[in-house]
Amino acid sequence: MCVLFVALVLGGCGAVARTANIDSARSLSGSPADPLAGSALYVNPDSSAVLESRALLARGDTRDAGLLQRIATALDRRRLVGTRVTVEPPRYRGVTVALRLRARRGRDADQLTADALAALYLWLHPRLGGPEGSGWPFGRPVTLGDAHAALASLADLDYVEDARLYPADPVSGSRGEAAQHVEVADDELPFSFEHLVQVRA
Repeated sequence: MCVLFVALVLGGCGAVARTANIDSARSLSGSPADPLAGSALYVNPDSSAVLESRALLARGDTRDAGLLQRIATALDRRRLVGTRVTVEPPRYRGVTVALRLRARRGRDADQLTADALAALYLWLHPRLGGPEGSGWPFGRPVTLGDAHAALASLADLDYVEDARLYPADPVSGSRGEAAQHVEVADDELPFSFEHLVQVRA
């Protein structure tokens, strides 16, 4: 799907933060896409609602259904004959980061705890996070290196004693085994789930 074409359509549809355009055949099987299979456009609306509610995740984030329908209608009017385009919200991959930190001498441990949590939630934010601060890239895995990068600007932090990363299911509240990275599929974005921070003064 032409990037310029999509951008022109989205410009008149409302509050859209970010999108990912994936060939349908490739997104399902990983094999080269069939030109006739069409494309899937994953839209991350400019809304924080899904980031604050497990219930929205459980029922598939339908709060922005109107926006998605407007985009789908606009694309359908302009698509090439014989092509198919689907418009969907992204899926979310739950991630928990657990940290044990050492504060600098004389610094407030509670303040460092709050700052570390805020940094983690911002770094992994679908719209505002990522290495460039412009939104998490669709399909980019979350690694332990991201946890360290998120903390890099904390003035009260002396060093990281321990860092662990867990895949999580925000709907059920369960977590998997600790891992070096959490895979994020092409149609997914990370969802921060109850990060854990312990600080020693």
